Amino acid sequence: MLHISYQNRFTNQALYVRRLRDDGFFSDIYYAKAYAVRRRAAPTWGVTTNRALQGGGPLIDIGSHALDLAMWLSDSFEPAYAVGTAYDHIARRGSEANYWGAWKPEKFEVEDCALGFVVMKNGMTLTVDATYALNTAAEFEASVDLFGVSGGAQLREKETVTLIHELGGRMCVTENNPQETVRSLTPKERAMSASEREHESFMALLMKGETDPAARQAYAVSRVVEGIYRSAETRRPYYFD
Repeated sequence: MLHISYQNRFTNQALYVRRLRDDGFFSDIYYAKAYAVRRRAAPTWGVTTNRALQGGGPLIDIGSHALDLAMWLSDSFEPAYAVGTAYDHIARRGSEANYWGAWKPEKFEVEDCALGFVVMKNGMTLTVDATYALNTAAEFEASVDLFGVSGGAQLREKETVTLIHELGGRMCVTENNPQETVRSLTPKERAMSASEREHESFMALLMKGETDPAARQAYAVSRVVEGIYRSAETRRPYYFD
């Protein structure tokens, strides 16, 4: 059985928001934003900045995880077209403020910032910001904003989940601790890390002989990443079909 690891699906935050979606909190989700934003945190080891061996920069590295989370939470895996841009301005300039030390600009062959706008076949709009280097005050990874007809949610890595909705003729913004609200998990599962939960889920499918949909869904994520890169290269929209 083929399995592609996107462990952020198994965090307390993601499981809670997925439950909300299944319970109809959002109604229809028509807009999703995925974030993998680092201020100055470009890896300086291995082949991370080698385009020929790595294939790309933050979009394919950390952006793919944020995209998967947004697509999984919204249950939308069929892209229609994508518009993307990619930049390497800071990469070519260099930075002594990088978290893992200064890189060699001449060896930095991938983008340091990629931005994507994707329209799905069901009409939903999906955007992604993926950066290794960006002059921004806020930085967060594996983070998603969801906007639905009846409610919205803001999911940030290792933080509470913010819910936005109408109640009693007023707009309500509430902070929810997923650790306390994910009631579907057993005490053992609550103590597990996201990676451990993913492993348990995969083993359960394997033992039952069931098909794992994560592989097909990961292929859809890869298509979106490729479409954004193609659009950035050609400076034109990329149509998937």
